[in-house]
Amino acid sequence: MRVRRTADQTAKAIHDELARSDKTEILVLDEAQLLPRITLDELRLICNTDFDRTSPFTLLLAGQPPLRDRLAEPGLAALAQRIAFRAQLAPLSDRDTIEYVERRLRIAGSQTSLFRAQALDKLFERSRGVPREINNLATAALLAAASAGRKHVECSDVETAIFEADHA
Repeated sequence: MRVRRTADQTAKAIHDELARSDKTEILVLDEAQLLPRITLDELRLICNTDFDRTSPFTLLLAGQPPLRDRLAEPGLAALAQRIAFRAQLAPLSDRDTIEYVERRLRIAGSQTSLFRAQALDKLFERSRGVPREINNLATAALLAAASAGRKHVECSDVETAIFEADHA
């Protein structure tokens, strides 16, 4: 019969393994708002270090606004107290949204602006400046324009993307 470790023993083993590294390791957990409560509690155990030692790793929890609410729960207070730095990204402004879309297009190899001004305005209006929403709608609008045989994204293409997103 195989003997299982307790969460405390597993945390200690991970901590000891990381402590042997000559580098500061980074553990990045994206979409952390979706982690089960028991996993968040186990992260607290892994982060639990002695007062006279620095942690051998940096934990980076990234997630949507519900993560903040979860960390405010009384049962997760010990983990929340171990978080030394918190940051929140604000939505992009209308000007930042335009620059964001244009920059992403340049990185992809475009040498000209593919979105008409009204299309970018509509994209910002619907996305509220949230980068993930901008990406999804811009991609769908580019596909709508291509399907219509156009080289530029018109406001109607963004509206098509919005319609498809709402009815998916």
